[in-house]
Amino acid sequence: SRVQELLERLRTAEKAVKRAKAAQLVGAAGDIAAAAKDISGVAYVGHQADGAGGGDVRTLALDIRGRLPREKPAVVVLIGTADDKPSAVVALNEAAQAKGLGANTLIGVVGAQIGVRGGGKADVAQGGGTDVSAIPAALAAVEAARPACCARAGGSPSMSGMYASESRSAIPPACWPPRSRRWRPARRRTD
Repeated sequence: SRVQELLERLRTAEKAVKRAKAAQLVGAAGDIAAAAKDISGVAYVGHQADGAGGGDVRTLALDIRGRLPREKPAVVVLIGTADDKPSAVVALNEAAQAKGLGANTLIGVVGAQIGVRGGGKADVAQGGGTDVSAIPAALAAVEAARPACCARAGGSPSMSGMYASESRSAIPPACWPPRSRRWRPARRRTD
């Protein structure tokens, strides 16, 4: 009975700490979004959130993305560190997707640095990694890859047609557009 009471108090205290941490992260979202950089016409936010786990990082990344202007392409790369393991989230708005950018492409750039394994959809991708010390290098790699991903005659940040003036080998592999799979009709069984 006494042990049960202590366990219940501990659970209640842990929940209160989690709520306070989540509120603190959401409170910081405005400041983080205000620090967005303009890279090739795309609003870019790259941030390290110390002490934030996977779910918190995703919530914060989506909140930051929601605070950025909708009419301008925006890319949010957020890497949290909890239990000495990084968890990364890349979130793009609709304008960035319309320009041909993809979260899966950019999570690959992050993954090359911190060992992230993961994926997602065109607007949000996430994964967990192993190397916390490489987080600054990962954020710098995404920032450096953005102009390469957006390079095109005329300076428009669009991946469509970007190989008209450049060879594919000049673009980092993580920035290559995905290859479509060829559709093949199903084989008929002849039993």
